[in-house]
Amino acid sequence: NNPEGEIQEMIEIFEEKGLSKEDATTAIMAMSKNKEFFVDLMMAFELELEVPSEDDNPYFDGLVTFCSFVCFGFVPLLGYVVLYSIDLGDDKATVLFI
Repeated sequence: NNPEGEIQEMIEIFEEKGLSKEDATTAIMAMSKNKEFFVDLMMAFELELEVPSEDDNPYFDGLVTFCSFVCFGFVPLLGYVVLYSIDLGDDKATVLFI
């Protein structure tokens, strides 16, 4: 919404990286002429986000994350499952939670 403000922020970031104000201004003004390239540049430098590649599949990534949560989330419960399957007498609940 504010291209001038974004350009100024990018100039400041490039100055922090070691460029002089004049060099940073020249570089950013040249790069800001291509809007799509400049947005990708802001994502990388200002927000420190990666531009998703065309090969990324969010459904597959979500499935992998879900399976990881299920598998590794079950590990703390594994002790209860194993102990419950062992015959510990009549009062299993007391033995399990002591």
